[in-house]
This record gives sequence, C-alpha cells and structure tokens, in this order.
Amino acid sequence: MELNDIGRRIFGAHYPIIVLLVVIGMAVGLLLVVTSSRTYTASARLVLDNQDTKSRSESTAIADTAKAIATSPAQVRAALERAGVRDRSAVEIAKRHVSISALGTSAVLQLSVSDRNRHVAAAVTNALAERVIRTRLAVSNGQLQQVLVGLQERIDELNTKIAELDAQADSLAVRLADATTAAGASALRGQRDGLLQSRDLLVQQRSVAESERVSLLSADATHPKPSIISRATVPGHADSSHFPSYLALGILLGLILGIGCAGVVELIRPTLVGGDAIARELGVAVLGALPNEPLAVAPRALHTIRARLRLTAEAAQVPDIGVVPLIRGVDLDDIAKLLAQDPLAALSIRQLDVDETPSGVSGRLGLVVVCPSELEKAEVVDFGQFLSLTPQPVLGLITYGRGSANELHRRSARGEKQEEERAA
Repeated sequence: MELNDIGRRIFGAHYPIIVLLVVIGMAVGLLLVVTSSRTYTASARLVLDNQDTKSRSESTAIADTAKAIATSPAQVRAALERAGVRDRSAVEIAKRHVSISALGTSAVLQLSVSDRNRHVAAAVTNALAERVIRTRLAVSNGQLQQVLVGLQERIDELNTKIAELDAQADSLAVRLADATTAAGASALRGQRDGLLQSRDLLVQQRSVAESERVSLLSADATHPKPSIISRATVPGHADSSHFPSYLALGILLGLILGIGCAGVVELIRPTLVGGDAIARELGVAVLGALPNEPLAVAPRALHTIRARLRLTAEAAQVPDIGVVPLIRGVDLDDIAKLLAQDPLAALSIRQLDVDETPSGVSGRLGLVVVCPSELEKAEVVDFGQFLSLTPQPVLGLITYGRGSANELHRRSARGEKQEEERAA
C-alpha cells in the first residue's frame, strides 16, 4: 500500500473525526488560557564568585550552579520567611515559579520569581537572591575560613611558647648575674643559649604561619565576590497568557488523537478512497469522475467520460450499456441520460439494478459501475464477487463526489415518494 493511499484513507474518509478532535483540542487550549490565573514575574541580576567566562558553556555551568541553589526548597522557604510570606508553598514555588538564566556568555545571572501578587514576586526575588549569594559564600569560603582559623590558633600558640621562653631566659640572666663561681656561670649560660635557640626556632615557625595567612588573605582579596547587581522591582505588567502556545499545543494534540482514532477506525473498518483505489480492487478501468457539484452543470465535464466509454464499448463490441450502481437504492437515470448524449456514438445506455443483471437482460450488454469516491472495503469486495460471476463485460468505473451523491440521494428519495403516491 502506498503512502498516498494511506493518507487518502485516513484524511479523506475520516476527516470529520480529525476535525472534531482538533476543534476539541483548540477548545481545551482556550479553556486553559481562560482558567489560568494571571501571574507577575520579578527579576534580579547577580554574579557569583566566578571569573569572567569565555564561552557559553562556562556561563551555562555557572547558571546551573545558581539554579541548583535557588530551586532548593530549603532556600525558598528561608526566602519566603525573609519576605514575610506565609501562604505559599516553598516546594511549589521552587518547582514551578523560580528560574535562573545566564545573560549571554557573561557571568551575570538573572533570577526570576513569578507569583500572582506582584509585590510578593519582587520581595521573594530579592530575598532569594540574597540567600543564593549567602549560600555560595558559605560553600566557597568555608574551607578558607577554617584554614585561617587554624593558622591563627597556631600563631597564638607559638606566641605563648615564645613568651614562656623569654620569661625563662630572663630568669636565667638574673641568676647568671648573681653567679659566684665560674662553673655555675658556665652552666647557666649554656641553659640560656639553649632557650634562645628554641625561641629562634619558634619565631621562625611563627613567621612561616603569618606568611601563609597573609598569602591566603591576599588571594581571597583578589577573588571575585558574589553580589546583587540589580535588585528586583515590582513588575508593572502581568505575564503573557501564552495563548499562541496553548492553542498550537491543543491543535497538535487534537491532530495526533484524530489521526490515531482515524487509524483505529480504518483498521477495524477499512475504506477505499478515490476511483483508482476502487477500480484496482474491482479489477476494472477508471472511466472518470463526476464533478463534485450539482448534476445540472455536469455535462460540461462529461466529454472525457463519454470518449472513454465510447472507446471501451467499441473494443468490447457491445451496442448496449447498463449503468449499475454499486450502492443499492441510488437513481442513476440522469447519469445514464447524460452519458447517452454522445453525438459521436449511438449507444443505448440505461440504469440496471444488481438483481436485474445478468438474468433479466438479453443480448450483448456492457456494464458500467457507478459508485461514490469513498466506500467501505467490504462493500467493494462483495460487489467484486458479483462482477466475477456476471457474464457481461465490465467496461469501467465512474465515481462521483459528495455533492453529486447528495443530489443523487435526493433524487432517489423523490422518486420513491412519487412511486408511493402513484401506488396510493
């Protein structure tokens, strides 16, 4: 089966289902727009303690770090408490109403919070921006503070030991001054020299610790500091209603569901759309299709059908033609009269019923099948079995569209009503 046949069977035969579901999808999209509450979005700009970025991937990584902090329910809860907001869910806001994006390839971030109250949106945005910066500082500077505290404790400990050695050295100096013998003076002098060497070693260690402390402070001074560049202000306008996106989404979902439903219906009750598909199933040639317009103007388009019918009749050597409706109860007298109005061939064309052919007709007779351009496959298969049994040659197939079908049914209904009136 070709793709165009599948398309004609799904879209041509079941387009009302597709149109209905598309309309329903549009209605659902409009309903979402109408029922959704108006929200306001406030935005603040901030930077973290990162160096200037050189590519979009670096700025995206910084934005992801800030987003991970800002969308934490604990941080949002702290921001709501800071802003004095108590009737909001921190989890809901963190999940649906907080967003962070990088501005281009820079390290500047834009933090946005949406809420139904414009003042709440601005207050929560500013409070959350402060929480992001504070948390980032706690994460990035925590190790530095621990190292600085450790170095300061080491320096204080060394200062204490140096002070103790100085006191001991002063005590030995006093005792050395009061020494009465040379041996005693020499022993005291040796103790004092040992204390002074130990003191020099401690002083050297203190100098190293102080150098490390100064280096860390210098490095921290040159490190970028996170800060808020622009605080959020109260938004003056509500957010857009997203009407185009909702409408497009509704149409898309309706189209998908419509095609799916049409496919299921086509799988259960397959149809044939188009004269070529019906003719291929019946094993006959296509003589043409009546225009999808009233039969009053149909003779303008019958020239091609008459020419093909004339050629097939000459090839089959049949003087008479019977127009057979594939659908029972359809009046084809007007079509038979229109086909017989051929100035180039004197053909006898009249309507035949399925039950009348072949037993009720004598002589050489060619059959022309007339049917709608859309039919269920089961009906075509049943009629094809009839054609395989009839001895008359089948000249071809003529199809008509919905407009012609409506007029044929109206004519058939009027004919049945007139027959009932005459019988009464």
